[in-house]
Amino acid sequence: MAFSLDLIRPGDGSATRYRLEDGTYLIGRGASCRLCLPYPEVSERHALLVLRGESASLEDLHSANGSYVNGIPVDGIVTIAPDAVVQIGETMLRVSPVAQDTLPAEDAAPSADEVPAAPSARTVPDSHNARSGASGRPDAAAIQAAAIRRQVKEQIQQELIARLDLKRLTVSGVDRAGISL
Repeated sequence: MAFSLDLIRPGDGSATRYRLEDGTYLIGRGASCRLCLPYPEVSERHALLVLRGESASLEDLHSANGSYVNGIPVDGIVTIAPDAVVQIGETMLRVSPVAQDTLPAEDAAPSADEVPAAPSARTVPDSHNARSGASGRPDAAAIQAAAIRRQVKEQIQQELIARLDLKRLTVSGVDRAGISL
């Protein structure tokens, strides 16, 4: 089973889609990481992503800034639901199982013996950034990247609103069950 990895980089917010095969992916800013995120808020060895069959799991490796799935801190090994948003530092990731033939081969992550592993600042293809084609109209990759960015932003906004509502209830003296403290 193959997986798609949508990555939204901090700063410019550009989105890139990668194809990942079953396996274990060390995420961090270190050169030995298969998924290299070269940002200061990402630890050298930040998290471990495991893709098996149709399931994906994430384990935070005691990173300084933590890892989050749908805004919830990762403690131990957490199963990632399809289309869940994973936050590593300021970088947003979304991992989803896909059929083998739905992603083009050129977006495949490098094999274990290729160095450095994708995605990283050194290997992110510029062709997937939201740009217009020669005709001045957005190309298919730009449209897809914009749609992915929009979906992830909406999901993050919904999670933030839910957290703010919970915080407001906690501050006002009402716990999750609706019982006054």
